[in-house]
Amino acid sequence: NEETMKSVIIINADASPIRMGFTISAEALQPVLNWYFGFHSGDTITVQIDGVYVETDENGDIIG
Repeated sequence: NEETMKSVIIINADASPIRMGFTISAEALQPVLNWYFGFHSGDTITVQIDGVYVETDENGDIIG
C-alpha cells in the first residue's frame, strides 16, 4: 500500500557512501534504523523521512 511507504535518506558522515536513500514500509522503518545504528555504532548519523529531518537517539529510535 503506497500510503504506508516512507522515503528515507540516511546521512552518515563516517561511512562510504555518506548518503543513502531508499523507500521502505512504515512498519519496517524502525527495525531497519535500529539495525543501521547498531551496525554503525558511534558514527555521526542524520535521518530524513519524507523530506523532514527527524531526531533519533543513539540506538536509532525516532524521538518525538
